[in-house]
Order: sequence, then C-alpha cells, then structure tokens
Amino acid sequence: MRLIRKSNGSNILVDMNHPLGSGGEARVFAVTDAERLCAKIYHQPTPEQVRKLTVMVENPPDIPISGADHHSIAWPIDLLYHAYGSRSFAGFLMPRVSGMRPLFNVYNPAIRRKETPLFTYEYLYTAAINVAWAVRALHQRGYVIGDINESNILVKDTGLVTLVDTDSFQVHDPVRKMTYRCPVGKPDYTPPELQNCNFRTIDRKPEHDLFGLAVLIFQLLMEGTHPFSGIYLGHGDPPPYSERIRAGHYPYGARPVPYKPMPQAPPMTLLPPTLRALFARCFEDGFQDPSARPDAATWSAALKEAAASLTVCAENPLHRYGAHLNRCPWCERKALLGGRDPFPPEPQEPIKRPSRSQPARYPVTLPPHNLPSPQPTQASPAVSASPQAITTPQTVPTSGSASVPSAMSWPIAPSAYYNSYNTPLPRLPSLPPYPAATWAAGVLALLAIFLPVLHLVTGLFALIAAIIGWKVARAGRPMAFLSGLTGALAITVVLAHAAERRYIPAYVRTINESGPIYSVAFSPDSSTVATAMGRNEDQRLIPGELNLYDTVEGTLDRSITGIGSVTAVAYSPNGKLLANGTDAVLLNGSVRLRDAHSYLTRGELNGFQGDVSALAFSHDSRCLAVGTRARTVEVWDVHRLYPVAQIPAPGEVFGVAFSNDNRLVAIASGSVTSGLPGHVCIYDLSTARFLWNHRAHGAQALSVAFSPDDKVLYSAGVDNAIRVWDVHTGKLLRMVSDNEAGGLNAVALSPDGTKAVTGSTDGVVRLWDLDTGQVLYRFVPPTSTSQEEDSIVNAVSYAPNGRFIAAGTQGGTLYIWRVPVRFVPSQKR
Repeated sequence: MRLIRKSNGSNILVDMNHPLGSGGEARVFAVTDAERLCAKIYHQPTPEQVRKLTVMVENPPDIPISGADHHSIAWPIDLLYHAYGSRSFAGFLMPRVSGMRPLFNVYNPAIRRKETPLFTYEYLYTAAINVAWAVRALHQRGYVIGDINESNILVKDTGLVTLVDTDSFQVHDPVRKMTYRCPVGKPDYTPPELQNCNFRTIDRKPEHDLFGLAVLIFQLLMEGTHPFSGIYLGHGDPPPYSERIRAGHYPYGARPVPYKPMPQAPPMTLLPPTLRALFARCFEDGFQDPSARPDAATWSAALKEAAASLTVCAENPLHRYGAHLNRCPWCERKALLGGRDPFPPEPQEPIKRPSRSQPARYPVTLPPHNLPSPQPTQASPAVSASPQAITTPQTVPTSGSASVPSAMSWPIAPSAYYNSYNTPLPRLPSLPPYPAATWAAGVLALLAIFLPVLHLVTGLFALIAAIIGWKVARAGRPMAFLSGLTGALAITVVLAHAAERRYIPAYVRTINESGPIYSVAFSPDSSTVATAMGRNEDQRLIPGELNLYDTVEGTLDRSITGIGSVTAVAYSPNGKLLANGTDAVLLNGSVRLRDAHSYLTRGELNGFQGDVSALAFSHDSRCLAVGTRARTVEVWDVHRLYPVAQIPAPGEVFGVAFSNDNRLVAIASGSVTSGLPGHVCIYDLSTARFLWNHRAHGAQALSVAFSPDDKVLYSAGVDNAIRVWDVHTGKLLRMVSDNEAGGLNAVALSPDGTKAVTGSTDGVVRLWDLDTGQVLYRFVPPTSTSQEEDSIVNAVSYAPNGRFIAAGTQGGTLYIWRVPVRFVPSQKR
C-alpha cells in the first residue's frame, strides 16, 4: 500500500501482507523502502488522533539515544495519509524496533536464564538507568506516559531500552490549551491516589509516572519481586496488588502493615542504603504526598552511583553485588534456591592436563583468559550532563588474572571465556592385561554411565555401581567375580529404569493455584502448559489468572491477571498466538489474543453476551471459534479481528473443534441446570448450514474432536460415554462407556487420534484405546487431599508430542504426567 508523508509529500510503500504486530486500534507494518522505519496504521482513525500526533511530531523530546542502530523512545516521526481517493489520515511513521524483548523477560529470573544467560546484575542496573533516562527526557518536555508498565518497555541484550506505544502517552497541546489524556493504566503500576479512577477524566502528572518507574526499578533489582508483594497476615484471601497499593501496604517499609516479605524474594539489604531510602520516599512518603516521590533524574544518579560500586564475586565472575556487602548475596541465594544460580557462570575452559611424568595435584590453576577488546556502541558522559543512556563498557578486575567486561553495552559473549589452548591431551597409559571377565565387567559398568536412560535416582545408583565396577575390575584376577557382579548390577539398575519408563508413567509436578482451573492447553512444541484459572462463586469479583508453566520443570514462567475469571485457553497451531477467554460477571465475555512468546496483547474480541466457555483455533491458525454460555459460537478472523460466522447452538456451549480442512465446526452443548440431553452438531462454514444435529448424550456434551482424517468425530458427555460419529452422515459408529468414573468432565484426543484421555469427578485421569474401548492406564494423583474439589477434574489436555498429559481440578491443582513410553507413537519417542 502506498502512503504519503505529511512533512514532505513523498511516497512510501508499506508491506500490508506481513504485519509486524497488531492490536485493538491499529496494526504495524514494515516500510519496504526504509528498513529502519515502520508504519502504524489505525483501523478507524479519529480527528483527535491527528491533532495529538501532530503535537508529538512537532515537539519531540530530547531522546537520550536516537540513531541508526537504536532509539530510546519509539517517537512518531511523521504523519501518513492515503495516497489515493480522499487522501485521509492513515497513521504515523516511527522507528522500527527489532532484536528486543519485553522488560518482564529480563527481570524474571527463569526467563532471563533461558533467553539471556549472560545478563548480569550490572546489566539490570544498566537497564534501570536507561529507563529512568527515557522517563526524564519525556517529563522535561511536559509529556506523561500514563500507562507505564513492563509491557511498554523493550530491552536489548546490551541493557539498552526502548519505550513503545508512545501514541498512548498523555500529550498537552500548548496552542489549543488541550490535553490528550492516556485512557488506560495497569493497576500494578498505578499510584494509590489513582487506583479505581476513570483515567479518561484525569490529567496525569509526572509524579504518577514516578510511582510506576519505582515499581519497575524495584522489579529489575529484586529478581522480579513486586514491591507490594508479600505474605498476607490477615484473614481470608490476600487482596490484589491494587488494594495493597491503595492502602499503602509496603512490606519493606517502617510502617506496620499486614504483610511480610515473600520468603523467596531477595532481602532488601541487597540494595545499597541510598536506593532503599529512595524506595521508602516513593512508597511511604509518597503515599501521603505524591510530590515526595524521587524524580527520574534522582533515580538515574543514584543507580549510576550504585552500579559503579558493584563488586565482582571471586567464585563466579557473573555475580555482581554492592560494595556495602561483605559477601556475595548471589552465592547465598544459589544455596537458598537449591543450587539454581540466578546468574549461572560461563562454562570453564578446558584444564591443561599434566604430562605423563607429572603427578596430578589439585586444584589445578587455570591459565589466564584471553578476552577480546570490547567495542563500545556510544560514549556516555556523566549523569549530571545531558541525559545519555549508559552504554560504555568497563572492565572490572577479578581475583585472578582475568578481566571480565562489565554489563554496560558490550554483551559478554560465551567465546570470551575460552582461551586459545589447542595442546593435545596426553595419551592414557595402557593397562596391564586382565582376564576377559574382568574387562567385561568394566565395559558393562561404563555402559551404565552412557546409556541414555538415566534419571536422578536410578542414574545415581548406576553411576556409583559403574565407578566401583571399573575400579574393582582393575584390581586383578582375584576380584574378577566381584567386578562382574558389580557391572551386572549397574546394568540391571539401568534396565529396570528403562522398563519403568516404558510401563510406568513418570509423575512430573503438582502445582497448586488459588482458584479452579477451567481449561488447560499445551503449546504446539509441548514445552509450555497454559492454565485458565477462575474464581469460586464467592470470589467472582476477584480477577482470575492465565498461568504459563514449564512442562518438564513445572516452574511458573508467567502469570497474567485477567478481567474476571479466565475460563478458556487455546494455542494457535503455528505457535504464534495464545487466546484466553473470560466470564461475563463484570463486563461482557471477551477473548484476548496474545503473542505466544512475549505474551503482549495482539488483539481483543469483545461483546460476547455470556461467559466464554470454549476456544478452538482452525488448523491454519487464521480463525478462532469462540463458544459461550449464551448458546452461540462465533468464528473470528484473528488477523483482521472481525467475525466471519455466528452459529446458534442448541444449548450452552462446552466444546468446539475445527476439522483438519478448516471447513467444519463441531459443537458440544447442553445445560448445567435443566438436565436436558446434550447435543452434538456439525456446522459447514462453506454453506452456512448444519450437516447434522443430534441429541447425543444423556446430559450435557462436554467435548468434541475430529480424527486426523476428518472421517470420524468423537464426543464425550457427563453421561460417562465417549461416542464415535460418522462426520458426514451423523451415524453413531460405536460407544465407549466409562462405568468407573463418577461423572465424565473432560476429554482430549491424542495427536494420532487412536487414544483419548478423560477427566472425571473421581479425580482419576484415564487413558483410553478408542478402537477397543479399553482403559489403557489410570493416572492417579500421587497424594490424597482433604479438599473434595481436588477430586473433580475440570480440564485435560494431551501434549502435541504425545509425551505428556495435563489435568486441572476444581480445587486449583494442576497435574502433569509423562505418558508411558509404550503409549507414545514411535515417531514421537
């Protein structure tokens, strides 16, 4: 699409086929003839947006860094108009941002270790300083961010930052004497005086931004801990952050509050006294007097002073800590976290082995590191000078002869920790000949180490047995029998573990959430489990959560608060989008589309009359079917964010599914209160008609799934039956009955369509062979619970790789099991 720049009338070409991002108001596209620029095009532009952006283009702030390679603020550069027709306003031109990640991914320890393992504590200081500089630049020109939060700030691996979504900032027009307000705000970063306020009617002030800035700095320096998080000492459920902020309950301050710091949070002594005093000014003094909050320049100076005094740990060169401490807090924290290092060290270089004539004496001294000279991206003056982001690399001496680059702008490359030693290792001396039985025992023992079936327990026993077997094997002829026995024991242990993996499921994790789990879904690569967490009837006004867990480790990667209960969740098959639905207690039901990796919002679908109860993406990831309790299924185009079909359902919708050719939509429905039969129907999107509609189950039908060849439809209902239907004729082919369960609640199909996993009210998750109708395995929770809700399985999901099963309960417990190997398709093992 061709657009015209307002400033000079020149034409630019926008690539409309490949949007860089999208939201509820606009989409962002690449500029074909200018790779460092992009265009934000509004869906329905307004005259107010034109006036506001005109003021912004004509009055840019003094951006700390603004060059070819980086911009601290993605500020509008020029207004864009359509080149043809009425030549109406289209959007604006701005710098293109790439190679960056949300601030959350940096201050969250688990994600940081995975994505930027070389991001040291000094880098976190650098990011905090650069955020403060950018905020200071905006405030100096009279701008207010308003909706300051972790999603609107992106970070490079070097610690440089970029503020985005600038068109939502509050802008004052000095000519028209008009203020264009920021209409949104995230409660976790909103100051106490603005909690529960209508932002459309309020002129924000810089001190309101300063509260959110302090929260972000706190999270960066305190391992992602929110300054108002803590263990609730009162009665009932702990209040949300918004209520704690509104009441001024800062658990690290001098005032008595009904909270104490979280035990897993770093101690406040991690920070130097100057920073602790600034946080107290913001969260305690600022509670009574917002003008007492430190401004961005004060934060910049204090952070720069603290960063300059960081000390390098003698044990781990990636550990940096304040000079006010007499020992490394990260080493202590590693021990507290059971060996999980917040800043794991780089792999050590190979140790130069002694020659054959030299005995090995330990510890062996490592040779000095050969580090490349860092290339600074931009010189940085002192803090008191013009606002410049810190980008100059520094060198901090360690206890050895190595020099480790600091965190400013030059990222530490892994290759920097290896030297150029290429000395060949000396050959091991040949061993004297021993009987064949002795050598066989040694070989068997070594095999126990290298067989790829070890895990923590059996692998430990096998390793011990292997070492003993190897050493005994070298002791001589009299020990041959004992050596063979030891090696055989090692192999027996390993083979026993192999049999266990094949026939017994490995229980991965039990994860307890604070509300019922209504839906679970695996990411397409099976690495992440998403849960839709709601609230019980007496807590419906408290927001639910969308939680993301690592499948294998069971650790929480991200928790996102919803608007009302989060009732459904689904991943797009291409792995790019994550959708979650909410109930209609406070507002109408809605669906939020998020980037599946950054979790930034890409769009929102609104206006559903009832609770969103079921979600399903088409297999080409272009459409999303949304089922509601209001007896409707709406099919939306997720790229253009508009509905393409509205399907009336016979009852409340509990399950939806697309056929593999994306032409058919299957619907499972019923009624929770009336006791009417459950219906299963198939709707043809190409003809806008139902293929068939049957009373399929004695009570509500809960789930539907197509076979991989689209010839068969599976449905499950509360009547404890799984029915198999001919897709085109609607003929019932066979039925699988579960006479053990108290009531079937959920069903999910295996990737190859040959098995199904079901959850029921008795708390047992069953794996079925759909051809024979037999139960292949029963997954039973490892521990009993006194809460009856934990015995009700609300949702199940089968991982796309066929190796894992997840189940969520009414009591808020998520179970993850590893499927026995014999039930995993051979191509997925």
